[in-house]
Amino acid sequence: GVVSQKQSFGYTIYDTIKALDQAGEWFKDRAANTLYYQVAPGQDPNNMEIEFKRRDYAFDVRGRDYIQLKGLTLRGAGIYTDGATDYNVYQGLKIYGYDRGNVGRMWLSGSNNTLRDSEVSQSWGSVATVSGSGHRIVNNYLHDIGYGGTARVLTMSGDAHLVSRNTVSRIARSFLDGFPNRSEFSYNLFEDGARLSWDTGFFDGDAGRGNGGRCIV
Repeated sequence: GVVSQKQSFGYTIYDTIKALDQAGEWFKDRAANTLYYQVAPGQDPNNMEIEFKRRDYAFDVRGRDYIQLKGLTLRGAGIYTDGATDYNVYQGLKIYGYDRGNVGRMWLSGSNNTLRDSEVSQSWGSVATVSGSGHRIVNNYLHDIGYGGTARVLTMSGDAHLVSRNTVSRIARSFLDGFPNRSEFSYNLFEDGARLSWDTGFFDGDAGRGNGGRCIV
């Protein structure tokens, strides 16, 4: 398996069948294309309903505008957008366990899209990669982010974004990576960051290198 270690705070181990020792845990052997599942004592897997995902993205809204996705629960899959996706609203969502190897991640591209009043957790990498202009990320609960150890909650570029009134907790590294321009970060609550990394800060931007800037924090 793979070990990700941070001094004084322990380590994580993943991608090994040897860690499969508790009921409800699973391991996929990619080379053998075999899925292993640990049942509880007395359970018969032949009598159980075991579900797994069939695709990386729950919704593909590339090139689509004025779409509203509300009140949905997504497990292991994100929302696929592109530079021609504008004025969409993603509200009241619960999104769990996606973005392994940057596949399934939410992409806020295009312009004037909104992610609000949602909960995102158990993400391997970032909650979202943000580009384009005028996006709003408001009143979300973002927690347990970045099992890979190096991910930021948001990877941002573009301009005129609003990130406000979010609660962010239990994250592997930092909240922000990138170089947004003319954007506002206000009234957010940050706690329990840098769980798997020393080399970080909650805002790990690149404005000091001449990229982006003129933001309100």
